[in-house]
Amino acid sequence: METSLYIEKKQEFKNLLSIRDYRYLMLSQIISSLGAGVYQFALIWYMKLLTNDAVFVSFITIAQFVPLLLTSIFAGVIVDRGHTKRINMISKLVCSITLFLLVLFIFLDKIQPILLLCVAFILSVFSAFIQPATSVMIRTIVPSELMERAQSLSFTILRSLSLLSLPLAAFLFRYGAQFTFIFDATSYLLSFLFLYFIKNKHLRKSTLSDLTFKKSFLDLKEGLVFIRNHSFLRNILIYITLINFILAPISILFAFTVSNQDELALLQAGTPIGSIIGFFILNKISKIKSLTKIIIGILLSLVGSCLFTFPFGIYFGIIFSVLIGTGIAFISITTNTVIALVTPKEMLGRVSSMNMIIVLCFLPVGSFFGSVLSNFISIRYIFGLMSISLIMILLLMIFNKKLQNYDNDKLIISGNSQ
Repeated sequence: METSLYIEKKQEFKNLLSIRDYRYLMLSQIISSLGAGVYQFALIWYMKLLTNDAVFVSFITIAQFVPLLLTSIFAGVIVDRGHTKRINMISKLVCSITLFLLVLFIFLDKIQPILLLCVAFILSVFSAFIQPATSVMIRTIVPSELMERAQSLSFTILRSLSLLSLPLAAFLFRYGAQFTFIFDATSYLLSFLFLYFIKNKHLRKSTLSDLTFKKSFLDLKEGLVFIRNHSFLRNILIYITLINFILAPISILFAFTVSNQDELALLQAGTPIGSIIGFFILNKISKIKSLTKIIIGILLSLVGSCLFTFPFGIYFGIIFSVLIGTGIAFISITTNTVIALVTPKEMLGRVSSMNMIIVLCFLPVGSFFGSVLSNFISIRYIFGLMSISLIMILLLMIFNKKLQNYDNDKLIISGNSQ
């Protein structure tokens, strides 16, 4: 039985990777994600070297967060109406050109902090289009029965790249900031070229010509109404928003549970490692209900958070971090799959953007709340409060009849019918 199941799963991945357009899309995503990880490190570190001022460094975060949030509101509308492939390609090309121009200013020794802020602003605006466009492309290219495989593979690759991008950025920066930004610009350019080879005709459809300001608001409203009327999706997004809020302070709290930067690096590495482990476990239990997978993810995150309330050595801490990362993988991969399957293709850009906006809003709020709370109570007590909060969400989900009425077959049928 186990042998036949293994063969079936292996065949599913083989079928997924046999899709030519999907291979090009994944190559594009891998290259641009690696470049984006290097870019994030390089931009912050270069601003620190230029100014040695924490305020200016914080401006980088603002220049990235605010335009991404504001642009995302309408990016999904444009993606749903537009030539999805072209929108993705243009966004990647603009990012590449912007970074090459930054490199030119560095070579000319004309670099100023305001220029880095402008670069952060431009890349943030166009990044708002890349995420929903990629979601729509995956949903269009990949059949419903292979969607979970595609989402889990994409998530795992991105988490793996987060482990690789930081040491790569540090290595390139040793030879000069211009080399890190050359790498970033080249990665976006190569990503643009791989997108060019995707031939799916459905990705070239466009109704942007008749889009007006009023229609964009109506499209946005249509997406909100769909989420409100779809009980399963609405409830899942509410719970996932609360989970994001609860788990948001973890990266900050980690810094106060260790004694030096080496221990912090080990602790932070545990989360993406756990995500990779979660990918492999999910592939072993792909037949169980989506809700059950999310509940397992909450349980794993709950156990990991709870264990941080006790005294521990760094190696036990890494294990706890791996547990949290595994839980996050269960929650994120399953949620992205559910969104892709239950949302009509012509509305997926808007729903993906709204999901991203929710995450963008609640992650910094949760992080700020956790950091403020740490001034009044012990870090270990905060982990305890996080655990209690996760238990409450877990119980709410288990006893929510609207969630219990859906299973994997209904999700796939819903995706196919739309």
